[in-house]
Amino acid sequence: MKIGYVTTASKVARMPSFFSDIKNTIREHGYKFEEIDIEEKTKNQLRNFFSDKNIIHIEGGNTFYLLKAIRETSFDEILKKFITEGKVFIGTSAGAYVMCPTIEVSDWNKTGKERFGVSDFTALGYVPFVLKAHYEDGMKETIKEKKKTLRYPL
Repeated sequence: MKIGYVTTASKVARMPSFFSDIKNTIREHGYKFEEIDIEEKTKNQLRNFFSDKNIIHIEGGNTFYLLKAIRETSFDEILKKFITEGKVFIGTSAGAYVMCPTIEVSDWNKTGKERFGVSDFTALGYVPFVLKAHYEDGMKETIKEKKKTLRYPL
């Protein structure tokens, strides 16, 4: 198994030990992976990089930064082909949020989060629901209230 490990969202996150822990766990389980930052890559560069991969893992970080890079590089087209070929996708936090119809839930409980010019929260829509990563019991009431405004199941 070869994993194409997308690091783009984590470039602007302040959790380096969290991401290195994930990579160490992947290594410990004997998987081979190559990292790529999709930002500023051409469609051909991305297609070539992922051509021999069985798994795409998009790690977490800033969901807005990631979605912007996906749009600017047409990575969504590469991802769609990859998934329709029956290959495996793994998304951690921001990597999972972009698979939803919208990334609006990623903005909950984060005041002052940098949006990198993204005002359209429409995401890739590979799943018909939204999710809340990093849930904690203290968020329960806030989520109950905000859930009422959603157009998709949570």
